[in-house]
Amino acid sequence: MVSGMTGRMTSSRLLGSLLVAAIACSEATTAPKTGQLRVYIEGLPAGAASAVVVTGPDAFRQQLDSGRTLSALAEGSYTIVAASIIAGALRYAATPATQTLTVASGAQANANPISYRVSSAQLTVIVVGLPSGMPASIMLTGPGGYSRPLTSTTQIDLLEPGSYAVAAGSVQTAGKTYRPVRASTSLALSEFVPLSTTVEYGAGSGSLGVTITGLPSTTDASVTITGPGGVTRHLTASGSLGNLEAGRYTISADPVGGSLTSFTPSSATQTVDIVDGATSAAIVDYVSKALTLTLRL
Repeated sequence: MVSGMTGRMTSSRLLGSLLVAAIACSEATTAPKTGQLRVYIEGLPAGAASAVVVTGPDAFRQQLDSGRTLSALAEGSYTIVAASIIAGALRYAATPATQTLTVASGAQANANPISYRVSSAQLTVIVVGLPSGMPASIMLTGPGGYSRPLTSTTQIDLLEPGSYAVAAGSVQTAGKTYRPVRASTSLALSEFVPLSTTVEYGAGSGSLGVTITGLPSTTDASVTITGPGGVTRHLTASGSLGNLEAGRYTISADPVGGSLTSFTPSSATQTVDIVDGATSAAIVDYVSKALTLTLRL
């Protein structure tokens, strides 16, 4: 009797063990095989969202605004595409723009860091010398057949880096013809560094050369030239003005300087007469003056 019961108990335990093993085997067979994918994103200004999309098996698609780890991903191949974005007045391009990785079960795949950097150029075209409200005649051309007409001072953003040309034509009003001092200017635009150029118009044939002395190379002057017809020019370094109408011009210089030394013009104001077809000259001389510090104990 005891032997029979023992046999039945042994059989029951054997069946139970087989059932547990079968269940475990089933779970091992049907359990999903998943892994992780870490995506690093850098180089964007604060508040700017990236444009990164991850795609993979079973129509998986996930858009990322910033770096993160994607979990519970099915095994297989995943593609990461990083598109350019615009933040403020700048365009940022990503490197690498595309990469493919394999996610394995129980492991984490680490993508190459996606680095964003400024990829656009910026140009400001400054127009001086025309009566108020009078449109200029300027054409800006650049890479890839780029062309844009300009009629006044304009800042142009999101330009492709490369070589550009600024071509200016004459304009007429009230019986006067205003001609550009330089008909054409070539520029090389690059990422990161905003650039500006000035198109100077005038209705005369005189010119004025202004020499500025007494300032270190790191300090800008503050010189203003005014003349007939409301002409106003500003200089921060030695330079020349062209196509000036005949008449008397006033040159005014303001003090400049830093925290330890100031520079004062030896003559705050001077006048010069411009004659048609001739070149006049003027000198603005700055004198340095050390600032005195008073210590109170």
